Parts: sequence; structure tokens; C-alpha cells
Amino acid sequence: MQKVWLVFPVVVGVAYILLAGGDDADAVVRVPFEPDLSRPLPRIAICGAGISGLTLAGVLSKTIGRGTHITIFERADVDQDQGYGLDLDEHGQEALARAGVYHKYWNISKPRSDSMAVYPLRGDDPILMWFRPKLLQRWFPSLFAARPETNRGALRDVLLESIADHPLVEVRYETTVADARPTPSEAGGVLAELLDKSGASLGTYDLVVDATGVHSPLRKYRVNDDTGKTRTGELAIHGVINHPENVFGERLLERFGVHGSLFLVGQGYELIIQRFGAGREDNRTAVFYILPSDEETVYRELGIDKPTSRQGGIMTDAVRLGRVKELVLRDMNGKFDPIYNDIIRGLDRVTVRSFVTHGTTTLKPEAEVRLPLICVGDSQRNCGLGAGGILAMHDCLDLADHLKDQTIFSQEGVVNWGPLRDLEQVMLERKTETHEEMMEMRLGIIKRRADGDTSLSWDLLANPGVGQTVLRTFLPTISRWWNSWYEYERRHGVAGSDVDSPIYPSVKEVWDEVVASSDAGYGRSSENRNMFRRFL
Repeated sequence: MQKVWLVFPVVVGVAYILLAGGDDADAVVRVPFEPDLSRPLPRIAICGAGISGLTLAGVLSKTIGRGTHITIFERADVDQDQGYGLDLDEHGQEALARAGVYHKYWNISKPRSDSMAVYPLRGDDPILMWFRPKLLQRWFPSLFAARPETNRGALRDVLLESIADHPLVEVRYETTVADARPTPSEAGGVLAELLDKSGASLGTYDLVVDATGVHSPLRKYRVNDDTGKTRTGELAIHGVINHPENVFGERLLERFGVHGSLFLVGQGYELIIQRFGAGREDNRTAVFYILPSDEETVYRELGIDKPTSRQGGIMTDAVRLGRVKELVLRDMNGKFDPIYNDIIRGLDRVTVRSFVTHGTTTLKPEAEVRLPLICVGDSQRNCGLGAGGILAMHDCLDLADHLKDQTIFSQEGVVNWGPLRDLEQVMLERKTETHEEMMEMRLGIIKRRADGDTSLSWDLLANPGVGQTVLRTFLPTISRWWNSWYEYERRHGVAGSDVDSPIYPSVKEVWDEVVASSDAGYGRSSENRNMFRRFL
């Protein structure tokens, strides 16, 4: 109760500013910029302008930006395709709040997309309906807060907007960081000199953050991994359907229409469709079909030359797209209910990519580390489909919290590595745990193509022993009860989260602080007034 009374004057004051002002729908929360000229400004390089790299830059620009040069290197051009969607967890949403763009969250996310239906390959009865019940959202917001699917491209755009007019932050597109080498600094420390593909210097930096992902060229300087990049033996056919309502049959549309995601799962087979549009009217839907194969084999079957670039691998032409559709439909034939064929026939674009991961990874001993380098996200260790982006944002949020500590950089700009090395270990441990869970799940169910039997049973979802007995006994009953709860909310039109749903308490706390500390020029728009009413 004391916290409520302490925050109340601030809440009322900011609410007055928001409700009294005019409209400024494109506003971003901005903190007045005053460069710190009392010491040499440290230089931070972020390699990779994907979601994690831009998240880190956005947060740092609001926390230590007045005293630090930040340069972001991106090998692709500014129009690089960003992929599909991701469901930001508590840490990802908090990162948006710290970057000053959380008020745009529902502009770039699909309402009600955090409900999911899991069906067998054949049959009308769902295995599970996953959603966030309204009652539990109110009672336990830290567990059941809104977590819709967010459009990656739109997310990238708002993060770029958050740093666009910061005088000490720049993004250099079409600039590949291919290597790095240590060089002594005048202050007695070690700098990292970044090099492009020709060996030319891209500058020297007090700290390099590697956010280039699974194919990182710098990872070798920070971790031990005897295996390195390796294929898992599976391949994902990714695709997009721009308007599923126009191409799905009545039964399929009824089954998918009210969900954010539809999972079709059987032993050795997996087909996922997932809404990722930015906003209520954007119905774009991602498609994932998993095959136990590799790119070379599939491209030979297709009679298509393997693309040499990411952009070239996006197939929209009738010939290549048609051949991929035929291949998938052949693989599905006799295993899936025919109503799901509309998913494949409706594809507007498709890519074919092998799953790539890393081997057993450990941090190099301190004595072997010569570069002021820290790896985040998949650059440190890849965790598999669906986990990397979320963990990368968590890494960047933690790293930003450490870097705002005044003791991380000395007066001369030399990095104090003790706290950062401890953080690296924490980041690696959570990725290792996630990696093991993902691989166990995939090896246990999806990767096993049983002879003629594609059905799932509760026995397959737990290891043999007492756990399997408990699971087989209670989960079917719990699942039926949970599905009935979902159907009740669906009939009343409230299944899934929207802009009025509770948010994570930690995110609300951070956002209140950001808004209260920003200048009076912050977004006096109806959009922001509505957001603030939710918080009140």
C-alpha cells in the first residue's frame, strides 16, 4: 500500500500531461540528451542490427547513451527481411519499456494471438487449447500477462525509431564484421579492432557485443566448442500466407480463425501456422513444416539450385513455389487430414532452411581471452527454433543493466570485466538448459517417424517410470477441463489477450519510471492516453 501512495503523485502528474496535451501518434519516450564531457567517451560496437542488437542499442541509448558512443554494424541492407513473429516474454517486453517504445507494443502485435490449439494430424478433438484465462491474468499477472505474437519487421522499425535521432548512436548497414584483433589502448587496456571481409579496419572499440547469431565469426574468440556449427538432421520449410481467410476452407478456417497458433503434431510430423501480423487488421500467417532432411537433399528433389543468399532463398515465383508445395503435399499425403492441404496450397512465399545449432559450449578461461568481447543470444549458443530470439533479448536486457553501472568503465574507458564475465556464465547456463530441453523434446516426439503410426499418446510426453504414470492418469482429465474453460471464453469473445489485458508487473513498474522520467514532449496521443488508463 505504501508503494501505491508513493507512486500516486507521479501517476497523476503524468496522466495530467497525457490527457491534457494534443495528439502526437508517432511519439517515442525521450530522455533529454546531455553528453557527458567529463571523461573520454567509451566506444561500444554492436555487431548485428537484428532484434537483439537493436534492443540493446535502444536500451543503452536511454541509460548510458549520454556518455557512450554506440556503433551498430549490419551486413545486410536496411530493407533486409526480418522473418515472422516472436512472442515477447516478460524480459522482452521490459526491454521495449526500457527502450522507450512500449506504448507501441500493440501496434506491432496481433491481438488474441497468444491462444494456441494443438491438434493431432487427424481428428476433430484438440489435444490441448493453450490460452491465458482472464481470471488468472487478473490474479497472477506475473505468470499469465499478455504475450501476443509480435511482428519482427515492425519491432525492428520501432527500435530503429528509438535511436534515430540520438547523436552518439549510428547504424552502418551493408558492413560485414568478419574478424577482430586486439590492440593496446593508451589507457593501458585492450581495444578490439574490427575488420571487414577485405581485412580493412572498421575502427577500434572499448567493448564489442556480438549479436550476429548462429553464424557468428567472432564466437571462436570467446567460447570453446569443438563441434562448432552442426546440422540437427531436420529442415524447416518456412512460409507466409498473406490472407488465410481467402484461401482456407470452411472447416480449417473455423478451426484456426479464433487462435493465434495452430499446432498439428504427430510422431515424426509437425505443421505449425501462426499469426504474426502487426495489428488487428494484418492477418499474415507464418507456416512451418518440419522434415527430417537437409537442404542439399531437398533441393535435389525439387530440381532447384540451392540459393546463395538469404534474399535469393525467399521463393515467390510460381515454378519454385509450386515445386515446394508439391513436395510438402506428397509428404503429408495419408498422414494429415486433407483439410490441412489448404495451408500448403495457400502459401505466398517459402524458404527452405536446415536447422543449425552449436555443440557443447563452455567459456574460454580468462587467461585465453584477448578481446574485449561479449557474445549474446545465438552468437554464444544456439538453442533451436522458437527460443533464440527471446533469450537474446533477455541477454541484452541483463547486459544493459550491467553496463549502466558506473564502475563497468573506468575514467579512461577501460572495461571492468569481472561482472560481465559472471553475466556471461549466467547467459550460457540458461541457453544450455533450454538447448537440452529443446533437443529432448524434438528427439522424443517430432524426430521419430514411426512406421505407419503417427498418433500421439500421453505416454510419449514423459520419460518411463512414475512420471509417465502420473502424466497418463491426470493430464487427459486436466486437458479436457482446460479446453472447456477455453471454449467458455471463446464463446464470450474474450479468449486471448488484447490491449486491455493485464501486463507483467515488472514491465508496468519499468514503464511507469520511464514515462515519469521523460521530458514533457512525450506522446500526448490518444494511443498513449489509452495505454496509461490501463495502467491506472
